[in-house]
Amino acid sequence: ADARPPNMIPLPEIRLAALIVADNAISISKKDIPKEVVNLFDAGKITPKMKARVNMAVDELVSRDYLLIEGDKVSVNSEFGKEKGGN
Repeated sequence: ADARPPNMIPLPEIRLAALIVADNAISISKKDIPKEVVNLFDAGKITPKMKARVNMAVDELVSRDYLLIEGDKVSVNSEFGKEKGGN
């Protein structure tokens, strides 16, 4: 199947891809996430618009505490996915 053009990838999929990239990385900086997300989608060369969309998705994930930024490194919050108030 042909890869979708980057502008056809919905923001929820970009957010999920950013989580996958951060989770699979031993160490990754925020500036490297857009390139890795584009590679995950096999969407070709990263465009300024796609880079901005990925950065927006990462910022949303940080604001919702799914991703953490420590220094210049991004990681998945270890509490992500755990049930609140139990088990």
